[in-house]
Amino acid sequence: MTPMPRDAAEDRPIEATPVLDGESFGTWLRRQREGREIELRTIAETSKISLRYLQALESDRFDVLPAPVFAKGFLRQYAGFVGLDPEEVVNFFMAARRSAEQDAGPDLAAPVPRRRGTAWIFVAGAAVLAAVLVLVIAWMARLSDASRDASQERAPEESMPRPATPRPEPPLAPAPPTPALPALPPPVTEIVPAPPARPVSVTLDFIGNCWVEVWLDGVATVAEMRVQGESLQLGAERLVEVKLGDPSMVQAEVNGRPFPIPVTGAVVRLRIDLETVRALAAGGLSDPGAGER
Repeated sequence: MTPMPRDAAEDRPIEATPVLDGESFGTWLRRQREGREIELRTIAETSKISLRYLQALESDRFDVLPAPVFAKGFLRQYAGFVGLDPEEVVNFFMAARRSAEQDAGPDLAAPVPRRRGTAWIFVAGAAVLAAVLVLVIAWMARLSDASRDASQERAPEESMPRPATPRPEPPLAPAPPTPALPALPPPVTEIVPAPPARPVSVTLDFIGNCWVEVWLDGVATVAEMRVQGESLQLGAERLVEVKLGDPSMVQAEVNGRPFPIPVTGAVVRLRIDLETVRALAAGGLSDPGAGER
């Protein structure tokens, strides 16, 4: 990471104000910045650090921050911009983080894995329940019709006069049981993926911490650290270019189809254009490294 530029009038760090009683690391850090009348968004735009991470630092939200090595790099840039001693700020941060981890236990900032693909289970369950209800209603309707027909057949016999000499009548044969209706298979719902919003649509799922830079149709749009559990949706008319600091921590899809990322152990830059989309639609890329530049 490149150090932040300082004011030309500063030759050494400005002495920080002492920590107040009961003051947390984030509150102390925010007080140093506000005392120098510096906006947090100004630091984010100059350093290219995500505003979300800077806000987490000033709010003691250590669970939102990436790995400590990245957080310390952010703090050094922050301290250089504000005019504080970077090592003093980093030491204060590490002490506050250790204290928070001891209070919260070993599961501090554990990312919650996302759960996908459960919607179709509810759809299939609702369809099966509807089919069972239809069968029960039809079976009850047939029983009602059979009972009404038997009553109508017995009514004329009861209204006729009996002969002088009664004779025994044969018992009525019981009505044949209503055959059980065969169970219908649940309807099969074909799930058709929605068409992409742009001709080139890319989804990046992060299974670990990874620095990412993005150009959409040649325009730079993203340059920040992404952490485990996050997802990034990208769309362009002609070309999506992605630079990954650790490609082993990323899974990609192009227009809803899996896109292989070559894992070389180094920084990878991917180039995904309309030709790449057509190749995936035709049956996949013949070369797993296709789209890499």
